[in-house]
Amino acid sequence: MPASLRGLAALVSLLVCASATASFSDDEIRIGVLTDLSGVSAGDAGQLSIIAAEVAADRFGGEINGTPIRIIGMDHGSDSDQALKAARELVEEHNVDMITDLVRSNTAVPVQRYATEQGVIVMPTGGGASSLHGEHCSPLAFHWGFDSFALANAVVSAVVDQGGESWFFVTADYAFGQAIESAATGLVRQAGGEVAGAARYAYKTTDLTEPLTEARRSQADVIGLASGGEDTQKAIRQGYELGLMDGERRFAALLMFITDVRDLGLYVAEGLQLATPYYWDRDEASRELALEVQARSGAMPTMIHAGTFSATLNYLRAAASAGTDEPGPVARTLDDMDIEDAFSRNGYVREDGLMVHDFFLMEAKSPLDSRTAWDYYEEVTAIPGEAIHAAPDGSCEQR
Repeated sequence: MPASLRGLAALVSLLVCASATASFSDDEIRIGVLTDLSGVSAGDAGQLSIIAAEVAADRFGGEINGTPIRIIGMDHGSDSDQALKAARELVEEHNVDMITDLVRSNTAVPVQRYATEQGVIVMPTGGGASSLHGEHCSPLAFHWGFDSFALANAVVSAVVDQGGESWFFVTADYAFGQAIESAATGLVRQAGGEVAGAARYAYKTTDLTEPLTEARRSQADVIGLASGGEDTQKAIRQGYELGLMDGERRFAALLMFITDVRDLGLYVAEGLQLATPYYWDRDEASRELALEVQARSGAMPTMIHAGTFSATLNYLRAAASAGTDEPGPVARTLDDMDIEDAFSRNGYVREDGLMVHDFFLMEAKSPLDSRTAWDYYEEVTAIPGEAIHAAPDGSCEQR
């Protein structure tokens, strides 16, 4: 039986089992997608998360046992105060049952604290802070999409295993860049590699010639980019212009999205290596989701959008199985589920609320090998989730 039909059969089974006892508050199941529609992470990003959640709801025919599912999208502008205000509206005025997306940790952390205190399940898919499953954990909180440590570990372990043993870091000099450089430095050494050095550049620096030249002088095999978004794009573009992407060394991005590769173009990004739990063209399930999102938006989903699809889909699966939207029973059901869908491979919820799942090391293709729009990656290797997520550090005391 094809995977899509097996998934449909499983959903029907859940609905049948729940039908006799289903009890949903307000005669509606409400999912809040709290995302960035106007700030630094806006553009297509937030709208595609809302669409991905709608696709997940459509897998249920828009209802569970006759109770309609409603997706409510709201903007946080990547601002923590705005995010809390929007979360209060979602909880107090719209009575949502679950909140997801929460791109950027500065919004995910305060919203998770507030919403779980109000008895609302939270499933961040766009915030990478480990504190979401550490000190800020909750029985109602599920760190669903990715965490920054796992991303860095996936890149480092796979690249070192592929022969990239000597590293030099080019780092954006702010909290995230410093933290990811520090984590990756330890991971390189742990994996048996060596760190030849690092060069940091100030926030909003436009000319990265100096740190990139230091990277060249180090003669390291790998230039690790401890940054994200426009900073990472800038480093890659200027590295290309300086002739650093010449086959003698490789660039490894510790946080990068397929939309960054689209903005750079394959002539610049060719050979770049990065880790992701989701690539749209990896298999039948990932393609099915991507084409549904693209048909409604014109763009392919990133790992955040696919994570939002997965969080919504599995919340609804848990609610259908529990026969209620009461947060306790739904959360306990999520804790015990195997998570296998277009986003998650070999997924399960750990005791601290982190959803562990596999990642994949990808390499940006040569433009001559790209067959269609968005055909950007070649898979290098699969990386088991258990191999790259840090063990619980004991800071989660609420679960």
